Parts: sequence; structure tokens; C-alpha cells
Amino acid sequence: MIEQTGTTTIGRYELVRELGRGAMGQVYLAYDPHLNRQVAIKVIIESGSDDAYFWKAFQREAKLIGSLRHPNILTVYDFGSANGQAYLVMEYVDG
Repeated sequence: MIEQTGTTTIGRYELVRELGRGAMGQVYLAYDPHLNRQVAIKVIIESGSDDAYFWKAFQREAKLIGSLRHPNILTVYDFGSANGQAYLVMEYVDG
């Protein structure tokens, strides 16, 4: 799931700390060095992102969620897969 390279990363994102976890995944505070901002990353536990059907559905839903604009909905910035696990990169809101 997460590469160990001095700093803990997933994709280009540097993980800072775990914010929480639930039945579907773990959420991390992370840093995006390309855009110089903090983000939240949800890593889907046992997602099966190597499965073509799962990955197609995950991409479709991530794009749909990413198209939503509302003050009460976090913005989705990115999505991807690392070491067989899907992840969503979202706006980080403290609190």
C-alpha cells in the first residue's frame, strides 16, 4: 500500500499522519509537493484495484464525486492506485 522511502508516500503524496480509519479504509493527512498544499488521502482497504471491474467502477465514481461543487462537500483532487490499493485525494479541512 505505502512505499517506505525515508518519508512515507503514496504516489507523489507524502503522508504526514493517520487521521482515522473505518471499515472501508484509512484516511491520512498528506502533503502534495507539486501544489504545495495539505490534502487528505483515503486509502481503500482490500479494494482489489487490480481487478478491472472494480477499477472501472472506482474511476467512474471518483470522477463523478470530483465533478461535484458544493460548500458542504469536500473537493476530490485526484485518485489512483498504489501497490494494489485504490486511493482518493481530497481537500483537507482541519477539524
